[in-house]
Amino acid sequence: MPSVVSVTTEIVVYDIFQEEHKQTAAGSGFLIRSEEKYEGYIVTNNHVVQNAESVQVKLADGRTFPANTVGTRCSN
Repeated sequence: MPSVVSVTTEIVVYDIFQEEHKQTAAGSGFLIRSEEKYEGYIVTNNHVVQNAESVQVKLADGRTFPANTVGTRCSN
């Protein structure tokens, strides 16, 4: 059953002195398929996961899981 989720990412940005800093970003997505108890696919906008070093997904019940980017399509 589809469910809205919260997506949080961490990216690396550089300041004017080329020093590395971690920055978090957030967006939303939805769970479209659950194959196993703790597996599924999340659909979100490309800009939410673009250049992300890590991705976390939070379900409506408060549980949080690490996620991997399987693919992106920036044309849409």
